[in-house]
Amino acid sequence: MFGGIRGFGRIDPDNTLGERPVMLDVDAKYLGCEQLDNHRWYQGTTLSALIYPTRSKEFFFTTPFGPEWKPFWDLIWGQAKEQLQRSSAVVICGYSLPAADERARELLFDNIPKAAAIEVVCGNDSDRIMEEFNAARFEDVKSCPIFFEEWVKRRAEAQL
Repeated sequence: MFGGIRGFGRIDPDNTLGERPVMLDVDAKYLGCEQLDNHRWYQGTTLSALIYPTRSKEFFFTTPFGPEWKPFWDLIWGQAKEQLQRSSAVVICGYSLPAADERARELLFDNIPKAAAIEVVCGNDSDRIMEEFNAARFEDVKSCPIFFEEWVKRRAEAQL
């Protein structure tokens, strides 16, 4: 808590966990970012900067002082929203678009332009997801019922 400050120092009770999540070494390594600056880890810290694929996603931590990191995650989601709104093509890859993931569904369905080309590469879920986008009146949706590795291989071969 308090960015690891010990002893006397300025403590902000509205920001006990710091401005943003701390990128744990294990997360940085998984993402291939071992050289990432400022991914401090304090002994005993168990908070992660990653939001793992679970049914219940919380984009904040509840502390005795109230919710924290909500502005950080709202900023990240806001940036994704802006990028989607400017997109002419979107690939949905390896994401099953579960009904329980309301925030992600809202982000995609409400912000991708209806005329954008959408390619769905989600294995056995591809056709179902394509139908959901078609039902939401997207104009150019294609299903590619393969998995990520095969999709990458096909893309690489197409560029040769």
